[in-house]
Amino acid sequence: IRQGHSYLSAGPQLILTGHSASKVEVMTGDTLPNEAATIHVRWVDAHEGVLLRFNVDGRPYAERSISASGETSWIIAPGQATWCNVELRDAQNGLAAVTNPIFIDR
Repeated sequence: IRQGHSYLSAGPQLILTGHSASKVEVMTGDTLPNEAATIHVRWVDAHEGVLLRFNVDGRPYAERSISASGETSWIIAPGQATWCNVELRDAQNGLAAVTNPIFIDR
């Protein structure tokens, strides 16, 4: 917990990871170098139709309805973000799960 390798959830499981162009691999709470990176999320036990929201610097960057389990990725360009995280939102916009951020060096 001290390293930030965690998430909060009302049930669904979320695993957020990232890897940079120079092959640095991280998980929540860790820092990527400021270079092109792929951010990847895997989820299990979500309710059908829950909204997956990918946030960059605290603002929604991408979102979509999801199935009960799955995975997806996003590309982050150098200098595009200082941190990112993922949320799962129910139909009433209630928070079902949220990851700690992955940080990106400046």
